[in-house]
Amino acid sequence: MGRRSDASIVFEETATQVQSILDGMGKPVEHEGALLWLADKDAVGQLLILRGALEESCNSEWERKNFSFDKIVKLHSPYVPALWYKLKTKIGYRLINDPQKVIDRLPGLFAIWKNKMRKELDKAAAEYGYTEEELKETRENLEREIEEARKNLDKIMSEPEAYKLCITNYPRRKAYPIVYYADKNGRFHHGNLNLLAPNVLYYEPEERTMRRDAKTEAFLSEAVNVFGDFYAKPKETKEKG
Repeated sequence: MGRRSDASIVFEETATQVQSILDGMGKPVEHEGALLWLADKDAVGQLLILRGALEESCNSEWERKNFSFDKIVKLHSPYVPALWYKLKTKIGYRLINDPQKVIDRLPGLFAIWKNKMRKELDKAAAEYGYTEEELKETRENLEREIEEARKNLDKIMSEPEAYKLCITNYPRRKAYPIVYYADKNGRFHHGNLNLLAPNVLYYEPEERTMRRDAKTEAFLSEAVNVFGDFYAKPKETKEKG
């Protein structure tokens, strides 16, 4: 067995030290499976020191990728404290319903799909130990399914104007937890919460002496800061019946 790299050792030590810091910060906020700790200046300072030391120990791009600090903990707004924050959920999926764009993509998508199905069959056969007869029968069933899909595709491609076309992975859509926050400089941000590692937000609650405008804050949490004080948010469009 080869000698472990310094980055590997520092990575494990850093993970232990980060967990100790988190343990001293109290209970996290949980949202859609993600955990978010609210950190003060001292805690964030300790985490930044650990991140710097870990980054210095990495001597190659491979080490920087595999021993990334983000795999231990994800820092949100580590340099400027957030005054308030809001947790939301974004539903992510692909949707293409422009007829020409769909038609242009179909041949390539079909090729990718059939190759994926064949590879998954080979993987399952190896993993579960299919007998020769089981593999033959399963492969024949798959090829019939592929041929049926090919016939349906050819039919649709011959008269696409007769169909309402759509490419989407909506049935496999995923929920992505997001944190929206405003920092003390008045800028609004948002970031995806890591589901595989802890999240830490540098947080210093604002003084309650200033009246808050919930409607404006809700708009700003979803808008884009184009420049300066200019914010924009796309209008919601209703599908025509």
